[in-house]
Amino acid sequence: MALLHKFFNNQAQQLVQLKTANNILEYHAMESQGDTTDAATKAMSLVVQAILSNIPTGGHSPRRAKAAKPESFNGSRDKAKEFIQSICITVMMQLDTFSDKRMKILYGLSFM
Repeated sequence: MALLHKFFNNQAQQLVQLKTANNILEYHAMESQGDTTDAATKAMSLVVQAILSNIPTGGHSPRRAKAAKPESFNGSRDKAKEFIQSICITVMMQLDTFSDKRMKILYGLSFM
């Protein structure tokens, strides 16, 4: 009987040790997760700051890509879709130039 008592006592002690070790591991895992989240947040913040610092302000005009001028439209149905697409591309690339519908229409008409 004393042997069984000693066996169960050892088992209980080992169980307590395992629970303690488990709690410590869980704590370190949660702490590590928090560190990873903090590192990711800091990295994202640095990327955003880098992007924002490279956006030109009103001090100077940035270089802009220019679309090729559309070919003059001769009324051909085969070329109509291509012509409309080239006008749309130019307008989308230069939104500040084509501020209203009237300017867009006049631009398209200038190639007819």
